[in-house]
Amino acid sequence: MFHQVPSRNQAFMCYGPLVPNGYGVCYNPRKNEISFGISAFNSCQETKAEQFKISLQEVLLDMQQVAGSQNAQTKSSPSNINN
Repeated sequence: MFHQVPSRNQAFMCYGPLVPNGYGVCYNPRKNEISFGISAFNSCQETKAEQFKISLQEVLLDMQQVAGSQNAQTKSSPSNINN
């Protein structure tokens, strides 16, 4: 389960998972960063909050790279507008 908790301040909030083999994720999107709180039950062998965090970081960095390359292409390519 994911929950957005927007705040201008750096804040830490966390939600617990709804099922024993799930995760609880809370995020706070800010102007220049996104903070995440990730939780899982330690008693479940299937869930590992640390591995989820690493995977989330990798995916977000991949997205940043794709968005950055798309932004660079848009700025450097000539306009396709016909007069």
